[in-house]
Amino acid sequence: MAVGTQVGKRIILNNKKNMCFYVGDDWRKNPKSLIPGGSEVMVMYSNHECKVYDKIKNPKTYIDKFDMTGVIKILVDEVEVYNKLN
Repeated sequence: MAVGTQVGKRIILNNKKNMCFYVGDDWRKNPKSLIPGGSEVMVMYSNHECKVYDKIKNPKTYIDKFDMTGVIKILVDEVEVYNKLN
């Protein structure tokens, strides 16, 4: 099931007022994140901000190092892996 509709480099979620933005390659710190392939990690925040990181080679390690301040939900390849509200 699709999470939302992709419009260019942003996603408008079907059932939320959130709008997700893809994080560009120029913001990446890990050189592996510039190589095609891997997973897509969507991070939703309590302030209705949403960011999508693509080309993530090891999602678990990536999420473990993530600053969880304000994070309410994380999806990896459209599968929920973290939900602060549950």
